Amino acid sequence: MHYHTKISAPSIEAFQNAFAMAMAKVIDNDTNEVIIFVQGKTNLDGIISDAIGGIATKLQKSGATKIGSVNVFLETEEIKSTFSSGVIIASHVSNKLLGKILADPRATDTVYVPWASEELDDYLKNNQSTEI
Repeated sequence: MHYHTKISAPSIEAFQNAFAMAMAKVIDNDTNEVIIFVQGKTNLDGIISDAIGGIATKLQKSGATKIGSVNVFLETEEIKSTFSSGVIIASHVSNKLLGKILADPRATDTVYVPWASEELDDYLKNNQSTEI
């Protein structure tokens, strides 16, 4: 299932909501894996780092971290992970990359965190999605 944040501008709260939902989903569906998918590794700086703190730092250094029973991975266009199945959080991604993420067979669910209102509008025109 596809989800999206209500706020369509850089927002710490929006990313925190997306991350919390993803964590709850993977614990509930027993996949216990989340990807934070961004265009490039530097996109973890700023809003995402402010939203999840040390988790973003660990992802920048090693590409993965563990929170309780949940494995959290970083993926970009250039960086792949050992993620096998779970929730993908897509933030700071181009429309082209978002299309690939939405079609990723590893995703049980996707959570889209748009950067701009135009991106959210385009996404909603082309996808059935539930607002979180």
